Amino acid sequence: MPNPSIHSGVKLSEVVPGSLDHVSGVTSSTALVQRKRLRLVPQTAATANPSDIINFLIQDPGMLDLQSAVFHANIVVTGTNNGVCTLDDGPSWLRQLVVQVDGQNLETQDRVNKCTNMETYMTASSALYNRALSFAGYWKFNPDLKAPANAGTSTAPVWCDISANAIAPSAFYATSTFGYDVAVPLGLVSHVFRSEKMFPSRFANNLLIQMQLEAAQQALFTLGTSSATTYQLTNIYLEIDSVTLNPAFTAFLQDAVMDANGAGLVLPFNTKISAQGQSQSNNGENTFVVSRASKNLRRVAVVQQPAAALGAAGTTYPEVSTFPSAGFNTRGQSGQLQGQIQLYIAGQYYPLFPCRGSAAYWVAHQAYNGHPLTDCDGGIVNYRTWGTTTDGTGGVVNTGGSSFSDQWIWAYDLSKMVGSSDGLENDGVDSTGNAQLQITIKTGPKENGSAAESYTPLVEMLGTKFLTLANGELTIQG
Repeated sequence: MPNPSIHSGVKLSEVVPGSLDHVSGVTSSTALVQRKRLRLVPQTAATANPSDIINFLIQDPGMLDLQSAVFHANIVVTGTNNGVCTLDDGPSWLRQLVVQVDGQNLETQDRVNKCTNMETYMTASSALYNRALSFAGYWKFNPDLKAPANAGTSTAPVWCDISANAIAPSAFYATSTFGYDVAVPLGLVSHVFRSEKMFPSRFANNLLIQMQLEAAQQALFTLGTSSATTYQLTNIYLEIDSVTLNPAFTAFLQDAVMDANGAGLVLPFNTKISAQGQSQSNNGENTFVVSRASKNLRRVAVVQQPAAALGAAGTTYPEVSTFPSAGFNTRGQSGQLQGQIQLYIAGQYYPLFPCRGSAAYWVAHQAYNGHPLTDCDGGIVNYRTWGTTTDGTGGVVNTGGSSFSDQWIWAYDLSKMVGSSDGLENDGVDSTGNAQLQITIKTGPKENGSAAESYTPLVEMLGTKFLTLANGELTIQG
């Protein structure tokens, strides 16, 4: 009998294992026979509205290249468009993502839209954001999308001028142009689809991808006299590559997975969950608790948002993409007035001393990108947007700030191996003994004498799960 522990088995560390000497007649150059692009329509209707659920079921006799998966839809916003009437930045329409394999849960991620924007803002270079990601619905910090008539003749486009940048997507989403033709790589919204390992769909033949759409009020954004009522997705489909293997190599994998004495296959997947903390005033020290039980908890990320704006009936606060400093990094302050943050997990503080001010940014940069300057283009966050606060009424309370350009995103990397191309699969902190994560944020008063406001923290937790195929059975651990 094979040992189905998460530390054993034949690991598919490459698309094709480097050594195939033990598989008769198969070399690295002949293991892959064919690659083909699949197009799948949803089990549900090809049209979806706010809060609807979209299901894709993939059953394929080959191996799936998860990194190739791309979701497509035409999206139309309905309303009165007098300048700004659009969906919020990125995949604002995607509230929840569920990935199941043969009925077992691999990932259930809530608030996908916000977690995706947090990671995108901290990792995507300006070139990536302005160009490739514009096809995925990103516009908020991209002045390049403006038509010549919108760009102005006397002033240069400003990347953080949100009200001006929103004019272009307002036109894209308008009914008269048949909507925004959006294509989103699933790896953008889920680390499951960033796996460098081929997914053995031949042996795990029911891969379910379920998407729940966001409510209209949370996903839409309007300014001025514009009004938005709803949005709709049409022409929905999913594309993904399937790879056919050499029959001899397929037989080798068959023995590894199905035979009682086979080694089995083990595939690690990083997965996200999110949780909201208790709303508290932003003037002083606040502590809140969230939880995730994981043997390999790898990263914790935090943002704060004004409670008055969350779930509001109106659409004038883009809550999917606006992450205020809330006084954490108010420019010009220091010492006791400077914000700080710290985690407490399973009897240990992370870091040992609270992160303060701008130094906290580099901790977050490392959590998302690796060691400082290993990726010098990591993220589109800068000193001004990191310290900007747009309150719940849409007013900027920071000198020189631009409304809704807030990008205060903090994270901590719990991995032991940081910034290595040969990162450990079995890494991170074991929180199964005590799944509670205590987070303490200390903020100073906001600028311009603005009154304190109630803020709600959102926490994203990234951990590793292991999918094991052995003795004809599939198990998911972690």
